[in-house]
Amino acid sequence: MQSVGDWPSREANGDTSYVFSTTPIRDSPCECVDCRTQFYTENDQVVDRWNYVAEVLDAQAEKIIGKYVSQIRDNREYLRRQCEANGDRILSRWRKKSREHRANLLLQVDPDLYPHQWFVPRYAIAELHWKDTRAHHRKHCLLPSLSLELLKTDPAVLFGLLHNRTHYTPEDWVPFDNKELNFGWNIGLLDVDYCGRCVVVHGSRFGQLVDWDKDKAHRFDIVGIRERGSSSRPKPVCWGSCVQCSTKSWMV
Repeated sequence: MQSVGDWPSREANGDTSYVFSTTPIRDSPCECVDCRTQFYTENDQVVDRWNYVAEVLDAQAEKIIGKYVSQIRDNREYLRRQCEANGDRILSRWRKKSREHRANLLLQVDPDLYPHQWFVPRYAIAELHWKDTRAHHRKHCLLPSLSLELLKTDPAVLFGLLHNRTHYTPEDWVPFDNKELNFGWNIGLLDVDYCGRCVVVHGSRFGQLVDWDKDKAHRFDIVGIRERGSSSRPKPVCWGSCVQCSTKSWMV
């Protein structure tokens, strides 16, 4: 059976057979190429790694999404104010710190930052079982482009992150952030809860839970919920929180 997550194969991990799931199969509103990045198809769900863990009720989904949208906006506003008030000071102090000092500060904020660049290629040759990956590399699958090595080596990376995350709106970042989730989603490396509804990702209704609509989904006006215990856009929240905390420790 072909699936969206056939790379890397179970054969590469020493497992020569698929394990078929006994949990319920959830409806997929559309099985086109675009929608398969938002909902697992019924054929995908037959295999355990692409089966939904649980189902989220509308009230719970609205609460989760509301929390993340509020956190995104609060983090962005905090960073904007700090950059306006202390931008030159932040830039000077971070540049003067050694790589080791930068690394120590970043690890105080997030001890789980992946130590090396290029997480995705490294994972491809590591031959880890998908269950081990879920247990130990969840955050790395959500943030595959972020690493301790990258942030400590080039001081401009943190400043670029600060500038672009505050200058552009969350709506502007949706396409990039959503695409970042494709790695973990396609290979079945994320615990995913099912919700048959979608999230508005632009305009005045940003973050609202709505019914799936074919035209809106294909225009990318709405997206499905793709990660357990979060909205469809966990990355900007995690990334924004990481930057906020890392700057708080030394910026003022």
